[in-house]
Amino acid sequence: MANTRKHTALLVIDMQKDFVEEDGLTRVDGGKAIVPSVIKAVEVARELGIFVVWVVREHDPLGRDVELFRRNFYGPGKIGPLSEGSVGAELVDGLVIKEGDYKLVKTRFSAFFATHLHSFLQSNGINSVVIVGVQTPNCIRQTVFDAVALDYQSVTVIVDATAAATPDIHFGTLHYEPFVELFSHQGCTISRISLFFSFEKTLVWNKFFDLISRIESVGTSGNGNGDYRLHIKNGASPMLDLNLAAKSDFSITEIAFIPSPRKSFPSKQTRRVNSVPSLPQQETLVCRELLAMAETRKHTALLVVDMQKDFLDEDRPISLEGGKAIIPSVIKAVEVARELGILVVWVVREHDPQGRDVEVFRRNFYGPGKLSPATKGSEGAELVDGLVMKEGDYKLVKTRFSAFFATHLHSLLQSNGINSVVVVGK
Repeated sequence: MANTRKHTALLVIDMQKDFVEEDGLTRVDGGKAIVPSVIKAVEVARELGIFVVWVVREHDPLGRDVELFRRNFYGPGKIGPLSEGSVGAELVDGLVIKEGDYKLVKTRFSAFFATHLHSFLQSNGINSVVIVGVQTPNCIRQTVFDAVALDYQSVTVIVDATAAATPDIHFGTLHYEPFVELFSHQGCTISRISLFFSFEKTLVWNKFFDLISRIESVGTSGNGNGDYRLHIKNGASPMLDLNLAAKSDFSITEIAFIPSPRKSFPSKQTRRVNSVPSLPQQETLVCRELLAMAETRKHTALLVVDMQKDFLDEDRPISLEGGKAIIPSVIKAVEVARELGILVVWVVREHDPQGRDVEVFRRNFYGPGKLSPATKGSEGAELVDGLVMKEGDYKLVKTRFSAFFATHLHSLLQSNGINSVVVVGK
């Protein structure tokens, strides 16, 4: 970190009174507890010359720039959450924007969405970000995904300087399968506030986290530190892991050895039974959702996401376990959509064989003699058997997680009068 501090920014997200204080209009229950850690992160960042960016919400008092689902909180005679100029939009006590810091206003979950953050960081030579604030499943997660999609070299979440409504939600988000995938690759890490900015220990700690498959909160110890059960990937050295853990201020109650993320899930058969509804139930849910759109069918689109062989066929190295089970339901959804005159949009990945348009953390899969998943023109990029694009459908190619990220999907839908979407796929 010492050598890269000039190229690193600390993003402090939504540490405002309406999110953190007990009487906040949109209080995140776990927010108050992390204030000291966020204060410490900001202090040390300034000492090291790391750029501090304050990412905040400041909404129009009438709610004209807020998400549709929140607009009922705003209007004449109402003081909506995070309204510009309100007490609730202020930073919590102990956090102060100082000369040299930068303030960025956002109106959605991600700090990158419809803001100039990316161009601002690029123009200042920033290629790595450290993220603190609230809340983990919404703004933190979306900002992480967008930072990865924008190919930042290093994306780090400080686990005890971020929070959600409950510890289970907080740590559950970090266990979320796409997060596991991101943080199991070089460049994406989870750290502790006491270690992250310690130059020597940070390198050790980040290597330690490369061995972790899952972190589980199990309470608070007598010394006030959180107790955590760390689940280590198979093949890791117990002695090495314990020595590294001893250098942190984690209170370790147990280190459990479980398989690596890809193999830690139940078998495909078990997942179908426990995680996926039976086919009749699925068809009922899909049809019910689409039929509910019948009266507004001209303004509705069905997005079929990533239903390609490389993602679903069981013999593929990057296939989603259990994904094959949803194919009949997706077929049914497409059939019903066409019958109702609902626009069907096929959202697919089709990558350059050399991986030049894929996320940086996945580029090791591409190149001569490599797997090169979902490469344009390859069999793996084809739709799975049973799904066929027909005249009147629309095909949209994406290169990141979201179908909207760096694509023309939004303008396509808007120009065709679409204001509602139904999403199926993986």
